[in-house]
Order: sequence, then C-alpha cells, then structure tokens
Amino acid sequence: NNTDKVNEIWLIAPDGLPVSKAYKFLTRSWFGKKLFQHFVGSPSVANLLIAIGEKSKLITVKAAKFYRHEISNVSMRQQLFDTWVSYQEAIPNYKVLGALNDKGKLAITCILGKQDAIIKFRRTRKFLRKFLPDAQIIELEIGHNILSDKGVKKLFEYWKA
Repeated sequence: NNTDKVNEIWLIAPDGLPVSKAYKFLTRSWFGKKLFQHFVGSPSVANLLIAIGEKSKLITVKAAKFYRHEISNVSMRQQLFDTWVSYQEAIPNYKVLGALNDKGKLAITCILGKQDAIIKFRRTRKFLRKFLPDAQIIELEIGHNILSDKGVKKLFEYWKA
C-alpha cells in the first residue's frame, strides 16, 4: 500500500481545483485533442477566443496578456500542449487526499500565488478550505510562475519570517 510510504505532499499552484470543463474537453476527448493539436500550428482561433474573452470581460486583461505570451511561438504552444496533456495524469484525487489529511495520515501544504491570473487565488483557496480543511495554505504575493526566480525568493522570504 503506497499510502503508507508517503506522509507529506506539497501542491504548488495546484491545478485542478476544480478541473475546468475546457481543460477536460481539450485533454480528454478525441475531438478536443485534435483541436488542441491544430492550435499548435495555427493559433489564430486561440487569439480570437482570447480577444473575445477579454472584450466580454470573461477573462482579465492580465490573464489575456499571459495567454498571448504563452502562445507567442510554436515551441511554446507545443510545450503548452504537451504539458496540459501530461498534467491530466498528475491531477490528484482531492477527495482521497482530504480523507488522508483528515485522518492525520498525510500532511498537505499548498502554495498559492495571490496574483495568479490563471489559477484564481480566491477560488482555489475556497476549494482547498472545503476539500482539504486541514491543509496548510501558503499565500505568496506572486503570479502563476511560483517556481520562477521571483517566486522562489518570495518563498524563501516566507520561511525566513
């Protein structure tokens, strides 16, 4: 039983809180994956959706800027595709984690960026408090890239305090 070997887990900018319908569609369905693969070579539809989302205020200006940067060239789009498809295998079962955390069998620490335009801080914190009420939540004044140089410095400052 592997749960006896793991007694602590760290969730850094945890995706999947909850898993968005768009993410499920693009990474788990045949049609979604084909559409996502097409996007790697031709980002025009994605750019149009970002513009529509920004204009209709479904996404923030900050998020739109981040998205545009992340899809600015073919290698970044390919990396995004590969990452998203592989991440679906890494998204934990939060009900199982919560049960183990509640029983004291698993210590959980979550690191969130308060300025994260992608994984919404308030929504994620609310979800964590609901499903992992005994988890420690570390809130840093950074964006989505917690393991960037700036993020690591903020994390170090947090531990020094």
